[in-house]
Amino acid sequence: MADENTLENNIDYELLTVVRRHLAYTWWDEDLDNRLLDYIRDGKAYLARLAHGQTLTWAEGTSERRMLKEYVFYANAKQLSQFTELYFSDLTSFQLDKAVEEAIAVGDGDGE
Repeated sequence: MADENTLENNIDYELLTVVRRHLAYTWWDEDLDNRLLDYIRDGKAYLARLAHGQTLTWAEGTSERRMLKEYVFYANAKQLSQFTELYFSDLTSFQLDKAVEEAIAVGDGDGE
């Protein structure tokens, strides 16, 4: 379990760097970084719920990484309701894509 937590923390800090670059924060501020890490963890949990238990990689170019950056942007601006409104179609597509992946993984979508 400790290794899993260490891996998650490493991913969170890697994503912090990505988010800081996305938000154009070039100065060091520990309070800001802690707040952004909270938003990153909240956003990851939110997207994981939508993903129907499918593995999310947070790799560059993935929809989960793109949406996480926007989630943090809106959370930091205290405008999460705007995020869900403006990204409704993206979130719905993400959720459907993950449901299809899940169905294929369990054999329901293999065409047989």
